[in-house]
Amino acid sequence: LLAIREVGRLVTSSSQIKEWIGQLSEPIERIWANYYSGERTVAFLEIERLTVSEHSNVALEQSFAALAMEVEADDALRRWIANSEQPQAKWDSILAALTRMLEANWRPSGEFLSRLFAQAPALTRWQASEALASKNLFRAACTLGESVPDALPASQACSAWIELARWWIALCELDEALGR
Repeated sequence: LLAIREVGRLVTSSSQIKEWIGQLSEPIERIWANYYSGERTVAFLEIERLTVSEHSNVALEQSFAALAMEVEADDALRRWIANSEQPQAKWDSILAALTRMLEANWRPSGEFLSRLFAQAPALTRWQASEALASKNLFRAACTLGESVPDALPASQACSAWIELARWWIALCELDEALGR
């Protein structure tokens, strides 16, 4: 992968880029070669195609999710979910990738997360909010999680409102905490 990344960066403006990519034997190698040589749209379309083929697996789906989140390609992720027969499985892959990326100190923008999770089920949005809060990304957690309690049964909504208030307090925004 390191060799593909370096060669990809070197051939970005070369006329031999297509020939080089054509010489790679594995689909995943071609995906990374396209990605690192600046052909991100081609890379996303190819990996998206692989994730819906018989060769797909959880690791591949999580890799796709991580790659798309890394470059804030929420449109590619939304399309991937919309075209799936099992959208919750795709959300699970996104959550797993998000958790791993946060463990590696990735710091996503709140706007990106709001766009990405706008159509996610309430529980999925809440799990993502909890993952953000666990890394002290309270503002992003509050932004993403503030619509969740309204979508939950009253018995669960109370706990979510209390947790949101804790996050607002951690941000020293007492008015927001009290307004919940």
